Amino acid sequence: MDFAYDGKGRGKGGVATLRVNGRSAGQARIERTVPALFSISEPFDVGTDSQSPVGDYSRDYRFAGEIDNVTIDLR
Repeated sequence: MDFAYDGKGRGKGGVATLRVNGRSAGQARIERTVPALFSISEPFDVGTDSQSPVGDYSRDYRFAGEIDNVTIDLR
């Protein structure tokens, strides 16, 4: 996912672009972001949620497919 942040400061919005295999798969405007840091007890998970689920599904859900690569490019 790419996120084009609106500017300096905390809590502002931007445009999120989801990429699959390097190609844009969708884009949406996010009006505001969380204006604080995240807790160390809530990790960044890929394919599972080890803490609080982000949607309406069981916390013990695990992706059954194969994830070949995850790239995080902080800009």
